[in-house]
Amino acid sequence: MSMFDILVKEKGGFDNDVYNDFAKLLSTTTNVESANVPASMQEVADQIVKDVGCEKFKSMTAEEALEWLKTTNQLSGCKFRQFLKRHGHRCIMEFDIRSTTWEMDPKLLVKLLQSLAGTSKESKKKSEESIEDILSQLNVPLSFISKWYLRFILPNCRRGVRAREYTKKQGYRRLGKLMLSEGRIPDEDLIFFLTLDEIYDLLSTRSPSIIS
Repeated sequence: MSMFDILVKEKGGFDNDVYNDFAKLLSTTTNVESANVPASMQEVADQIVKDVGCEKFKSMTAEEALEWLKTTNQLSGCKFRQFLKRHGHRCIMEFDIRSTTWEMDPKLLVKLLQSLAGTSKESKKKSEESIEDILSQLNVPLSFISKWYLRFILPNCRRGVRAREYTKKQGYRRLGKLMLSEGRIPDEDLIFFLTLDEIYDLLSTRSPSIIS
């Protein structure tokens, strides 16, 4: 049973409360990765400054800095590798399917860290809402069983939303490489400018008129 189904069942039908609560369940951040990325990135940059200094880190080329962060036993290296493992599927303008993720090219992340180095400001961390807090704010009255289901389903739904864009991006890049290797397109990035119908036609007919 989906979250939407649970809300509809408890409410006894579709109405604004159901739609509003469904939107709240998906949008409210409780330890959601996207809300944690900027703070985590700043934490890595701050640790780098503590370990090697701002000027030294910024004077490195992206390649030199990446190699150091990948191999050093200092805390900044550990934090960098942990960040990349957890958030490597992200990037700037991540909703653009053509965007290169930090996992694909870690130097992009290194350049961001070099920009952030030395810019830390003291700020209070925004307290995160727990799942219990979110459920208590819903308009649809929930039974004990429904709350139990939502506690289990909600984290999985949010992980699914995060994974969807990543797998779509990876899938397009993989298909672009395959189509290039088979001579169907002259450049693998061209796939990002084709409609699904055009991709289907190229896979079915190899018609050069589509990209000429």
